[in-house]
Amino acid sequence: MTKFSDFVAKTQESEIPKGMEISGAFGCQVCHEQCDDAEYFSIEKILKWKCSEGHISYVEDFIL
Repeated sequence: MTKFSDFVAKTQESEIPKGMEISGAFGCQVCHEQCDDAEYFSIEKILKWKCSEGHISYVEDFIL
């Protein structure tokens, strides 16, 4: 039997907006770790990436 909390977690995960994946070289704005992938959100015009330490870096008003 599925727990209600597991059901809610899966539902919330599927509702998280996904951006277009972009490959490149992106530096963490906190620890300066090099990241290979980022997500581009065209409506918000945000390029966002996450390093292995969990820091989230982004650039606003980014246009491809």
